Amino acid sequence: QAQAIVVGPGLGGQPETGKAVLQLLEILPPEIPRILDADALNHLASHSVSFHKVMTPQTILTPHSGEAARLLGWSSAAKVQANRVEAWRALVEKTGATLVLKGAGTLVGRDLTEEPWVNESGNPGMATAGSGDVLAGLIGAFCARGMSPVQAARLGTHLHGRAGDFAAEKVGEESLNATDLIQFLPHAIQEVVGQ
Repeated sequence: QAQAIVVGPGLGGQPETGKAVLQLLEILPPEIPRILDADALNHLASHSVSFHKVMTPQTILTPHSGEAARLLGWSSAAKVQANRVEAWRALVEKTGATLVLKGAGTLVGRDLTEEPWVNESGNPGMATAGSGDVLAGLIGAFCARGMSPVQAARLGTHLHGRAGDFAAEKVGEESLNATDLIQFLPHAIQEVVGQ
């Protein structure tokens, strides 16, 4: 009865967990949005899996540069950072999923005939443990409300960044943590709703 599912945050790297992730993706009804983050991405990268077998049009992947490099088989996160649009395109082509390539100027989209949408909100203080988990949950919540994967990913990414900007103004970039993002999400949402 799930309206959306987020898989990955806090899973761990145990081999049996990876098998469970793949089994889950194979049995989930294709119409249910699934947001794959963190260890779910690492398990996908470490198993010989046909991406198109476990991906659907409702799949959203949210890798940072290191996870993207593992998914692509590239040598390093630095190579992804130096070639962000190329990496985004390669991941969309490889998986068919909506891709949220996190980092400064997060890239979002799934249509290879268009340039990816670039998020302009956020700050370096958001590179903190748990920040990506908050983003994955936020995107999942918007999918559960009926938004398309691309709409949910774009809105979630923007609001996540704006919450980070509000938090940085209040506590500073140096001490910003994932809990601060959650605390300031209502401010970011009100900013958008109020427009």
